[in-house]
Amino acid sequence: MEKRPTILSDKYEALIKNEGNVPAWIDTDTPEVPAIFKHFEYPVSAWPVVIDRKTAASFREISAKLPQYLAQIPALYFDDSVKDMADFYFNGNETVTEFALMCHKKRVEVSCRLDVVLTSEGLKVLEANIGSGIGGWQICSFLPILRKLHPKIAELESGHEIVFRNTQYKYLEFLIDKIRQYVDDVRQEVNIYISIDDEEKTSNAYMIAFLDELMKEVLEKKGLTGGVYSGDLSSLQLIGSELFIDGKRIHGFLKMDEKELPPEVFRAFILDKVYWPDHLGELLNKDKRNLALLRELAEKRMFSTADNQIILNSIPWTAIMEDKKVMFREQEYDLVELLRSKQNQFVIKVANGFQGINVHVGKFLSAEAWENAIQESLGNTSYIAQEFSDSIDFWAPNSDNEWAPHKLIWGTFGFGNTYGGAFVRMSAVKTDVGVINAAAGAVEALVYESIS
Repeated sequence: MEKRPTILSDKYEALIKNEGNVPAWIDTDTPEVPAIFKHFEYPVSAWPVVIDRKTAASFREISAKLPQYLAQIPALYFDDSVKDMADFYFNGNETVTEFALMCHKKRVEVSCRLDVVLTSEGLKVLEANIGSGIGGWQICSFLPILRKLHPKIAELESGHEIVFRNTQYKYLEFLIDKIRQYVDDVRQEVNIYISIDDEEKTSNAYMIAFLDELMKEVLEKKGLTGGVYSGDLSSLQLIGSELFIDGKRIHGFLKMDEKELPPEVFRAFILDKVYWPDHLGELLNKDKRNLALLRELAEKRMFSTADNQIILNSIPWTAIMEDKKVMFREQEYDLVELLRSKQNQFVIKVANGFQGINVHVGKFLSAEAWENAIQESLGNTSYIAQEFSDSIDFWAPNSDNEWAPHKLIWGTFGFGNTYGGAFVRMSAVKTDVGVINAAAGAVEALVYESIS
């Protein structure tokens, strides 16, 4: 097994000799786990994933640069044309587009999670998830259990052989720094309001309490005070140009739900009185069709030579689903005929989906099911076709705690120019259906970087 790629990388020999019996999955119902994450809905591997320095460097680079490329699409692809962007992103609604472009031009740095696969041809970015609602950071809370199960980890950490990047902590550091950068009158206190769904009131209370505790820890180290707040959106008030809830000044507003936005938030944002990363302009960046636009721009050499190469190397061939001619591997094809004739090489997916919903992987479908996917998406520009990027196999413990080959999807975090670490979703090859995410049964895992 030592000669096969494993999730433990060059630390396989050190960690496999761990004393005692390590289970396949972490038991999340333990005192070390915050209340909000007890009985976590997805399985979490009791083994870490260790990446080498070269892989970590590639994750850092693409996590910082891809959001910067996305932010240039309105200017480079649409020439800031409100009509063209309205037709593409907002069903022709030019009023919403005007507001979105106004927000976009404030150049607010935001958080991003890329879904990345390591293939035989290198790193490939499958999609970019942008905004406050991106997941994956939760499993950092299981780090104490992982360290308890693997005493060798503490030895490797203290010996500066491996390092863990705490995404939760880095994200809150990022939020605080951005609030202080974009809000023009922040002093000693920094407060964040989070808008979340009302359906699970107990879970929401746990979540706010967890984030508030972590926020206070980060603030204290910066010599600041403040906290995390939530509550009825109707309780938000604009007093002068500042945003308040129950008499408490709010400096940052995070939106993790689909509730209608109070106009007070937009006004405070425009006046630089609140940091609002989920503003209307982010709707321009979230659309998965942007990967097709980026490749088109890179093919036209609209970025620097180095950036063009990064885009073309890291983004798989992607096309918006339309009845049209396309270039694929230097040959012209009718898109529909290309998909039919090379079914196993492509994926069709909705442009604004999540959790693997409406993702059709040709390799794992019958010809009839694939044709249905083509017809469903054809002419609907909210779908894309993408070249299938197959993960190389990594050996990892399966649900029976036996080491077996797995396919991996990496979630890499970028907070502005700061790399926020990574986590993994993995699925055993024998149960692989081409869609690897926790909602479809994949196992999540924490990621260490080898620095020795």
